Amino acid sequence: MANTPRKILSGVSWIFIFAVYFSAELILRVYYIHGEGNSKEQMESWANKLPGFLTDSMKSQQRVEEAQKELEEALENDDKKKIIDAYYKLAYEYEGEEQAEIFLKLHEQFPKDIATKNALIFILEESHEKYNFDYLVKYADLFRHGDQMKIYTDAWSKVRGFSLPSQEKYMNILLKKNFVNADLFYVYESFESLAFQIKASLEVEDKIEALKARCLAQLKKRNERENRGGK
Repeated sequence: MANTPRKILSGVSWIFIFAVYFSAELILRVYYIHGEGNSKEQMESWANKLPGFLTDSMKSQQRVEEAQKELEEALENDDKKKIIDAYYKLAYEYEGEEQAEIFLKLHEQFPKDIATKNALIFILEESHEKYNFDYLVKYADLFRHGDQMKIYTDAWSKVRGFSLPSQEKYMNILLKKNFVNADLFYVYESFESLAFQIKASLEVEDKIEALKARCLAQLKKRNERENRGGK
């Protein structure tokens, strides 16, 4: 029986917490959306003093609404750069399927623009009917050598999760094109393991080692520049 008052007190406390939470959320929603001038600034100042669990969802909703508004305005003005930037800003407020849908819209609106490569890489899937490895190759072929290198460098983070045949295709493209930059050092390093798995020829292994060494030289130069710049 002695525990009964404690249970009642605990229950009342939780009811109070939920009441505060939902009241605060309602107030914040009204002020974030409709508040103007000093009243909104005062409410935001007050909100920042509340526990994070009371304000995080509202701040997230505010960022989404602002990003959607920016995208709508960019689409109305037909400004390609602002449209692309706004799509990315909106996409990064989401996760999972919702994020993928936004990236899909972005790439489909500008399928020949290098600025949509990150969106394409995100939606890229080995078994996708359209946005698969073969599509990546066709997309990369639209651009000059330097941009192709950026596309393939960034795409490895996704392709390395594909089957060995797709990884081998990717590796053969890079070996054929002789791509060299600092970031590719880590890609060629992973090719050494891939070459072992697929039992590649000594000629392929030698080519990997040679390109890896050239990329390492680029990486060292970049690190030296960054170190000098930081002093």
